[in-house]
Amino acid sequence: MKKFWLVFALLLVSLGFARAAAAADVDYSITSYTGDLVINEDNSADFTQTISYQFDSYYNGQVVTLGEAGNMPAGFSIDGDPSVEVYNNGVRADTYDITTTPLGDGYEVRVYNSGVSGSKVKLVIHWQLYNILYKYQDVAELNWVPISDWDVTLHNVEFRVRTAKEAADSQLWAHQGYFKPVPKVNAKDSGYTVSAGSVSSKFELHAYWDKDVINTAIEKNEAGKEQIIAQEKSISRTGSFLNVFFAYLLPSVCLLYLGYVFWNFRGLRKNLNRYQRSGRKARLYEVPEELSPLLLTQNIFGSSFSQLSPYAVETKNSSIRFVNLIQAVLLDLIDRKNLLLTKENQKFYLAVSDLTSLSEEELVLVDMAFGNETKLALDGLFSAYQYDHKATLKKLKKKFKGKKLETEVRKASSKVLNTIRRKSIEISDCTVEHLDKDGLASPYRSLMKDEEKQLTRYTILLILMAVASLGLFIYFIFKTSDLKLIYGALLVFSIVVFTYLVSSSRKYYNLGVLTEEGGERVYYWQSFRNMIRHINAFDRADIESVVVWNRLLVYATLFGYAKKVERYLKVHHIQSLGALSQVPSTDFYPALALSTNHFVQTSSSAVTSSHFSISSGSSGSFGGGGFSGGGGGGGGGAF
Repeated sequence: MKKFWLVFALLLVSLGFARAAAAADVDYSITSYTGDLVINEDNSADFTQTISYQFDSYYNGQVVTLGEAGNMPAGFSIDGDPSVEVYNNGVRADTYDITTTPLGDGYEVRVYNSGVSGSKVKLVIHWQLYNILYKYQDVAELNWVPISDWDVTLHNVEFRVRTAKEAADSQLWAHQGYFKPVPKVNAKDSGYTVSAGSVSSKFELHAYWDKDVINTAIEKNEAGKEQIIAQEKSISRTGSFLNVFFAYLLPSVCLLYLGYVFWNFRGLRKNLNRYQRSGRKARLYEVPEELSPLLLTQNIFGSSFSQLSPYAVETKNSSIRFVNLIQAVLLDLIDRKNLLLTKENQKFYLAVSDLTSLSEEELVLVDMAFGNETKLALDGLFSAYQYDHKATLKKLKKKFKGKKLETEVRKASSKVLNTIRRKSIEISDCTVEHLDKDGLASPYRSLMKDEEKQLTRYTILLILMAVASLGLFIYFIFKTSDLKLIYGALLVFSIVVFTYLVSSSRKYYNLGVLTEEGGERVYYWQSFRNMIRHINAFDRADIESVVVWNRLLVYATLFGYAKKVERYLKVHHIQSLGALSQVPSTDFYPALALSTNHFVQTSSSAVTSSHFSISSGSSGSFGGGGFSGGGGGGGGGAF
C-alpha cells in the first residue's frame, strides 16, 4: 500500500516536472495572438498572424509553423515565401535574419532576432494560402486548424474571418475541443470575429458560405449545408453531454460511491466494536488483574516482546514502549524480591535473589540482563549485547574499503543481533505458553472470513476510486480543463476515506476484534491506566483507596508515567512501597533509564550495521485531424 502512494506522489511530481521542462531553455509567454483570414474569389486566402511575445530570459529568436496536413481540400497548399515584419519593444526592426524551411506537411519560419529578458517582440507574418475551401453544390466550406502545436499557451487569441465577396448565407463555428470553453463568435462587417481567450491546444474554424463566394469548380457533387449544420449540432450535443456527465453526473456518482463505502464501513466498524467501551473518563483505583508486565503487554495490549523490540523484522505500533517494558519487568522482579536492589558507593546494584518463582520468560530476560553474573551495577546490565556502530565502523575502515567494508560491518553486528533476536523470540514464545498454561484467553478474536472480505472489498473499492480519480485528474490537467479541480477534489476525498478506513481497521488485523469478556477486561485496564495518567488530580479519598502503591509504580513504569507517579509519591510522602521503597526517594529511576536506554540504543546500532551499505552514487531520469475533421495545423515557440 505504501508503494502505491509512493508511485502516486512520484507521478504527480514528474508531471509537474515534465510540463515545466518544456519551456525550460527559453522563458517566454505569448501575450496575444491575432489571425486575419481573407478568402478570395479564386479560393486563395490571405492569412496574417500577429503574435506578441514577452520574454523573461535571454533568447535567440522566434519560430512559427503553418501546416498542410490532415483533412483539407484537394490542392490545398501554402506559399513557402511568407512576408515577415518584426517589432522589438514597439519599434520595427531592420536587422534580423529569416529562414523558411519546408517540413513536408507545411513550413517553418525562423526569425533570428536575439534579445534579453524583459524584451517584447511582435511578429507580423503574412501567408498566401491556396484552395482553402471545399465547394459543394450549395455552399463552400472552411474546415481549418490554424493553431495546434505551440509550446506555450496563447493568450488573448482572436480571429477575424471574411470573404472578399459578400455572401448571402453563411455561418461560422469555432472549437477548442471537448472540455474547453467555446469561443465566442460574432458576425461583424460582412465577416466574423472569434474571441477564444487562452488556447493551449488545438483551435479550429468551421464555416460555410453560399457557393458563389468562390468561382472555382465544384469539388463535391452534393449538398453540403445540411451536413455541416448536422455535424455542428452533433458536436454541440456531444459536448453538452460530456460536460454534464463529467461535471455533474460522474462526480455525483463518485460521491455516492464514496458515501456508500464510508457508510457501510461505519456499520461494519460499529459491529466489530460492539464490545468496546469508552474508558476515556473512567478511572479504576485498584489493579484489575495481577499480571506481570510481560503477560499484560502480550495479553491485553496484544504486543509481544519481540514485536516491540527495535531489532524486530516487523515492528508493531503499540501504546507500550520497549524500553518501558524492560524497566517495568526489572521493577516488578525487585518488588517481588526476585532481584535485590542495593546502593554501594553512590552506585546502584541489582543482585539475583530467588529464581524459583520466576516464569520461563522472566528467566530468559534475567539471563539476558545478568549473563553469568549474579550481581551487577545498573550500568552493567545487558553488557553481553552492547554494540557501537560508529566505533566498529571507524575500526573497520582502517582495514577494509568498498564492498569488503560493507560485508565486515554487517558481519560484526550479525552475531549480537542474532542472539538478541533469538532471545527476544524465546521470551515471546514463553509468554504465550504461560498464558495458555494459565488458561488466560486473549481478549481479542480473529476477524471472521466474511468480516475480512468486507474490509478487503471496501479497500479495493477505494483504491479503484482513487485510481480512476487520479486518471481523470491527469487527463484534465493535460486538457487544461477546469474539470481537473473536481477530480482533484474527488481524489483528495478518496484518499481521506481510504486513510480513515486503513487507520480504523488496522487494529483488527494487528490485535483482532474484542470479545464480550475481553471488552470488559480491556476497559478495566484502560480505566486503571487513566487513573495513573491523571494521578495529579487525586483527592484525599482517592489516595486512601489505593492500597498497592508498589504495584501501581510497576504499571506506571510500563505505561510510561513513572516520573509522574514518582513525583507524586515524593510530594505526598507515601512510604508503603515494600521492596521499592528506595525508588522514589533516590536517583534510581534515572540510573535505570540510562541503563535500559543504552541497551535499546546499542540494539538499534546493531540493526543499523546490519543494513550498512556503501553509497556509490547513481543517476537517473524521468521518464491528426481537427475537432470537426479539419486539417492544417500551426505552431511555434522561441529559441
